[in-house]
Order: sequence, then structure tokens, then C-alpha cells
Amino acid sequence: MIARSRHAASLAAAACGGTSSAARSYVGLDLLLQENFSAPRRVLQLHALLLTSGALSLPHPDPAATAAFPYNCLIHAHLRLRGSASPPWGPLRIFSAMLARGVRPNRHTFPSLLKSSASFDAATPTLHAQCLRRGLDEDRFVACSLLSAYGRDGHLVRDARKVFDDMASPDLATCNAMLDVLCLSGDMYGARCLFDRMVVRDVVSWTTIISGLTRIGCHWDAVEMFRAFLLQNKGRLSEATLVSVLSACANLDAVEGLAVGMAVHGHVVRHEVQFTAFLGTALIDMYGRAGRFLEAIQIIERMPFMADDSVWGALLGACKIHGNIELSAQIREKLIVLGGQQPGRYVTVRNMYLEEGNWYAATRMGEVMQEAGIKKIVGMSSVVLN
Repeated sequence: MIARSRHAASLAAAACGGTSSAARSYVGLDLLLQENFSAPRRVLQLHALLLTSGALSLPHPDPAATAAFPYNCLIHAHLRLRGSASPPWGPLRIFSAMLARGVRPNRHTFPSLLKSSASFDAATPTLHAQCLRRGLDEDRFVACSLLSAYGRDGHLVRDARKVFDDMASPDLATCNAMLDVLCLSGDMYGARCLFDRMVVRDVVSWTTIISGLTRIGCHWDAVEMFRAFLLQNKGRLSEATLVSVLSACANLDAVEGLAVGMAVHGHVVRHEVQFTAFLGTALIDMYGRAGRFLEAIQIIERMPFMADDSVWGALLGACKIHGNIELSAQIREKLIVLGGQQPGRYVTVRNMYLEEGNWYAATRMGEVMQEAGIKKIVGMSSVVLN
């Protein structure tokens, strides 16, 4: 803490230490911001120090290349801290100060700004205009950020399409970004047309289209696309690809879905794919919906980590579908025993009682939480069971 404070103070001292000292301070600023991402107050204090000391306006031997650097770092830091210690408009306010000081934004400025623009309707088109003014719209990183920003706002998908169509030669990254926009908007016809025209495809391209098909309920089409992917690619499958196809299998007819899902599980075992909570939950959901509770429980027992609420929620959902009351009761007891100070597990059990109309048991669960001093996290709700 003391060392960091001294380092931060050196940034202020750079205001009267010449250009070489300023250059060193810019490098130190990046390091400080990275080290303090988990300590919002320190980042904001550093920002205040830079403002009051005038360090942000220090001259530099090559201002065209480096003047934007501290602003870019602060914009990115405020984006990371948004919702905790930084207001939603924090990154945009820093950008306004940057322009007011005559500092020229560069290709590293806009990706973070465009991520922060989701909270403001007019922000994305305004930032887009800034990119066009500076000739940065053709930059790959900026272009991908523009597509994603427009894609996050459903009614601006047409603008995303225009950005993409205006590109002289979109590369794989920008094609994937546009593919993601179309899939998220539910335009699978447009997504499939773009996918078929792509000369080069990678695992991200295939995963995006598989996930998009699963999202709109075209589960068998998602499985067929996965099979086509296996025929054309021999590399290791990503976790996202596996989770997407397992989700499709879970929603297919029990026989067909189980056959494909077991083949995917076999791939996971043969290739020693790293087991995560997301992958485990997808496998348990697939086996559980098919009524294969023994296999689902074996996966939980073999997990290299303790099962969390999402894992138990998937199995509880399967119990509800198949009317497995005995296993459902055992899982509830397990959740309570493992509950500790984690409110999610108690909330899961309580909500199941509520769905069954067992108001007494649900009320009692709330009393247990209160007696143990466990507080429900704001925004926490029931686990989806269907």
C-alpha cells in the first residue's frame, strides 16, 4: 500500500520532472491501473491525483503516439469498475476531457468506449462518427467493437450491417463479430448466408452459428452443424462449442439427444478436455433430461471441484421433469448441508418448495437463513427448472 502510494506520488512529481520523467510515468500508470483493478478506490484516487497534479497534460517527445495512453488506461479502468465505484458515464466523461485537452484518440481508445456505450442510446452512433472522422473505422479492433456495440442494441442491427457492408475487405474477426450480431438478433437466415460466404472459418465461427441455432430452438439443425464441423475440422473443440451442442442435445428427443450427447461426452473424456462448471452443468442437464440420473450423479461425484448451485439446479430441473421426488428430496438435503454462508443454495431449495406450494417449508427455509445470519443477495432469484 505504501509502495503504491509512493509510486502514485511520483506521477505528480513528474509534472516538473521533464519529458523523460513523464514518459516513465506513463508506463508506471499502466502498471498501477492493472495492479489496482480490484481496488476501485485506489484507481479513482489515482485519477484524482493525475487531474490535480496536471500530469495528464504533461508534454512528451512523441505526443502523437503517447498522449492518449494515460486516457486509454483510465477509460479502460473505469469500464472495469463501472457499477461499483465508477458511474456508467465514467469512460465517456474521460473521453470528453481527452478531447477538451486536444489529445487525439487512437485505435486503443474506442474499443473500451464502445463497450461502455450500451447504457446510452445515442452514444454508439456518436462514437461511430468519431471513428469515421479519424479514419479508424477500418481498423479491425475498432470495427469489431462497433459491430458488437450496435449488435447489443437490437434495433441498431441494421447499422451494424451497414458498418460491415462498408468494409473493403472484412477479415475473420470482423466476420465473426457480424455473425454474432446476426445470431443474437435471431436473424439466422442472414447469419447462415454470411457463414456460407466466409472463405475462412474457425472454431468461433462454428460455435457462434451452433449457439445461434440452439438459442432459437433449432436444436437438430445445431447438431447437424456440429457434425459438419467435426467432418471439416480435426482440432480440439472449445468449451463453448461443447456446451452449445450439449444444450441442443438436452432439448431434443430423449433417444436422439442422448445418443449425440453421449458421443460428445466421449470426446470430452478421450481428449481430456478441462472440466469446468459450465461443461459439467451442460452434461448433467443433458443426462438428467434424458432420465439418466445415475450418469448425471456420477459426473457430479467425479468433478474436480465442489458442485455449485447451477449444477444442482440442472439436476433438480431434471427431477421435476421426470417426477423423481426421492432424488429431489436428497438434493435439497445436500444443498442445505453444503449451504454454509452461501445464500444461493438456500434460495434454490426455498424456491422449489414455493413451486410445489409447500409454503410452510419455504417459510421455514427463510427463517433458517435469518437465524444463521445469511442475507439474500440483491437480484438473486430462482434457478430455472424447465
